[in-house]
Amino acid sequence: MYAFGLLEPETIKNKLWVLMLLSFMFSSVSIWLAYNIFPSYSSILAVVFAVIPFIPLVNAVLELQEEGCEWIAVANTKDIIYDSIYPKLDKDKKEVISSYLQNVSFIDRNFDSLKVYAFFFIGISISFILWYLILPEEEYDQGGRIIKIPTVEMVFSEQTKVFMYLHGNQSTGKVADSIVGGYTFNKILINNIIILFLCFSLTFILGSGGALFILSWNASVIATAIGIETNVILSGIGYSFVNYVTTVIQVASSLLLHGVPEITAYFLGAIAGGILAALISRRERYEWMRYRFVYVSVSKEILILMVVAVLLIVLGAGIEFWMIESLQPL
Repeated sequence: MYAFGLLEPETIKNKLWVLMLLSFMFSSVSIWLAYNIFPSYSSILAVVFAVIPFIPLVNAVLELQEEGCEWIAVANTKDIIYDSIYPKLDKDKKEVISSYLQNVSFIDRNFDSLKVYAFFFIGISISFILWYLILPEEEYDQGGRIIKIPTVEMVFSEQTKVFMYLHGNQSTGKVADSIVGGYTFNKILINNIIILFLCFSLTFILGSGGALFILSWNASVIATAIGIETNVILSGIGYSFVNYVTTVIQVASSLLLHGVPEITAYFLGAIAGGILAALISRRERYEWMRYRFVYVSVSKEILILMVVAVLLIVLGAGIEFWMIESLQPL
């Protein structure tokens, strides 16, 4: 059962908004569940609980994509297509199928999987941002309540530590000063490269659950960054509803310029790891279809995905560092 029977891997590309809504709902429930079961570990468990319902679904999507890569590889070997893959089709139909498979572009082959990760990430990011802004900041005595209200201090404790590490000393209370003081291009690039290869390796080793956890963790860290910077700005202009909305949009928009290529790179890394895992798990199928050729073709696809991902990481790091440098006084 995929996401409690509400989504299927074959039709998910037509229900991406449902996927986004479900990721929002499940991550919201996970925050309350984690805090009420294990409050001291809620910052980690909230992320874990949020991804569990989606692991079978994304695994199935990645297996479908890897199978598509196999068919494209086979489409380049006419004798196998005619004699083995389509034994009951006439020659004209075989030619049409072969021609179609050979002309499927790199973007077309990977876009559906990319959209699955993107809509999942958007839904969970919105959830974490919303809860960071509306939950009480510090722990307080909640008496004998059966269901306790989560607090930012507990639910985002580990994420806040990551934010502090990346942004350096924030004793001045000025976000721009803290960012400039803590970031260097190398620090940004190395951190993002590590995340990329974690997405690849964890998806390969653990399936989609590994990548979903890394992506969800990054969503929670981004939410923490947006929440902290929003509160710093609002402390100077007032906490009205209009100020809340405009400030959140302003802060989130400032992250999009470098965030889009970086997050896209993580998606591509996860897709590459998932394709490799599916390829190896079905290796017994390839004896009759010249498996070496299939391995080479699918491996090329994985390599291209990772090269594009690394280039996007470098682009994102460059943009982020340029934005940070522009904050420094002339």
